[in-house]
Amino acid sequence: MNRMAFIKSVLPPGTSFPPVVLMVLYLVAFVFSWANYGASFRPNLSLYGKDLVTAYLAFCIIGTLVYTLVSGALWLRASRYVVRSSHKVRFIIIGVGLLFFFKDFPLFLIESVTLRRYGWRNGFQGFCFIVQLCFFLFPFIVIWLAFIWFITGFLDCQWGIDTAHTHLSLDEALAQPVPLTPPPLMLHENSYSYDKDPSFLAQLGGQTLASTSHKQTTPEVCQDNRRVPGGYI
Repeated sequence: MNRMAFIKSVLPPGTSFPPVVLMVLYLVAFVFSWANYGASFRPNLSLYGKDLVTAYLAFCIIGTLVYTLVSGALWLRASRYVVRSSHKVRFIIIGVGLLFFFKDFPLFLIESVTLRRYGWRNGFQGFCFIVQLCFFLFPFIVIWLAFIWFITGFLDCQWGIDTAHTHLSLDEALAQPVPLTPPPLMLHENSYSYDKDPSFLAQLGGQTLASTSHKQTTPEVCQDNRRVPGGYI
């Protein structure tokens, strides 16, 4: 607890702790991978073959670049510059997934093939294999859980209970029971004081007819006023 409190006190205020731990752990893993290449693969080039040694070196380089340029940047952003927890989890999963496919899984596969064919040459190689196994299992579990969570959310959006209620057919919609209370009126349907007396409809109709007849007779009256015995003015 004292060490954790000391580490948190060293970090800037507002820094999330899990992404920083991932950055440190993967940095240690890269140190062991490069040390394993220099101590176990490079000296045994003639024993392991050029293909295995070259592949191990290539994925060490690719993994280092992915960690430096992508995963480390995502974790740094998640630890310091992201507020929402869902965005932090997304950045962490993306960074872990990229390192799994570009570093952890290939190196674990190469080391497994090497140990199965030639056995452990020394204790350091076995220790590096155990470290690589841990860094293979951890991102594998993280990616599997993220995949299950995504598939569950997708299935719920497509065929969940709420979605089933919103995608009713015409017959199913007509078969739904009628609510006991009527739905609320819209704004233009609100009742006013004159709605209580239906006589305003007759008054409104009379005014409308009167105004219409007035508009129709006005031109004729104007023409009669302008007509003189000798013709039009």
